Amino acid sequence: MAKALRFSSAFDVDPNIKRAGNAGDSYKIEYVDNTIKTEDQAGYTHTRPRTTRMLRKFTYAWNAVSEDDAESLRNFYEKVGTYKSFLFDDYITEKTFEVRFDSPLQMQEDYPYGFHFTITFAEV
Repeated sequence: MAKALRFSSAFDVDPNIKRAGNAGDSYKIEYVDNTIKTEDQAGYTHTRPRTTRMLRKFTYAWNAVSEDDAESLRNFYEKVGTYKSFLFDDYITEKTFEVRFDSPLQMQEDYPYGFHFTITFAEV
């Protein structure tokens, strides 16, 4: 089996957590709704779980990231895109999760301070 890619090995810059000034949503965890709902003719709603696991999404924000670190992140993203899973060490819980990027990578340069971006990791 091939060695699993690890996000922290490719991009070793901590996000803005708690100390972030004006960073917006610097950290967010969201549970993915795994419920299947059907409504019958009498108006009753029937529900059941789609899976037995509650999947999560982790969102972090980074500000003032250097050009070299931004390049490291772009290189990592080009290897995995939004389709390939990798290992992610959550910055808050310090637990390791298998995740994918939830959406395409977008970053913006705020010259001369550096790049800023927000990334959402979806658990697989």
